[in-house]
Amino acid sequence: MSKVLSHRPRVVLNLHEDDEIESCYAYCSEPLQEIAEKCVAAMRTVLPGNTTSIHHDHAENGVIIGGNIPCKGTLEKELEKYGILYVCMETPEMEKITFRIKALTKGVMTFIKEWQKVGRR
Repeated sequence: MSKVLSHRPRVVLNLHEDDEIESCYAYCSEPLQEIAEKCVAAMRTVLPGNTTSIHHDHAENGVIIGGNIPCKGTLEKELEKYGILYVCMETPEMEKITFRIKALTKGVMTFIKEWQKVGRR
């Protein structure tokens, strides 16, 4: 964590794959919910799908706010302690790597565009 803090980030973007869920989704710091929803929508143009329950947590527009995710002991929980915003984007592991890369690329590009719009450069 000291390495992360040494860079003094305002936001951290994490990219993951999930071996249990069949759809793209995200979880994030609450102030970033709208941006995360746009990222998930962009990802789902490559890997369609939708779910309202992810790991027993309620999701709206593919985004979990609160609930059990992030789990205790994760990087995101540590980021919260320091007031650092985060978005974690997840793709289904069962999909081909080429589709997951395309989906995450769309999600990241959408995030950058939306982050710049709100003046957080």
